Amino acid sequence: MNLAEVLTHAHRFSEVTGVSPLDLLTGFRVSVHSPDAGVARRVAELASLEGTSLADRFAAATAEMLSARLYTTDRALAKAAMRRRIPVSLF
Repeated sequence: MNLAEVLTHAHRFSEVTGVSPLDLLTGFRVSVHSPDAGVARRVAELASLEGTSLADRFAAATAEMLSARLYTTDRALAKAAMRRRIPVSLF
């Protein structure tokens, strides 16, 4: 999951409820990972994934590098990640 996308899509929710999406994620023990050179290299390797944006590839590369599950609402990203055997939860 790309944090910038979470904050963007949850902006209205946050305004209405006063709940910080980042605090909510932290409460569920979701950790934020800053991409490093290894992740950037993996992103470049994923450039051929059809229908994925640069942000999508960063999320997939991070999940792959951390051996973590990828959470997404993007069907194209989920399909691409599954082809790479990255565990995915599609909402």
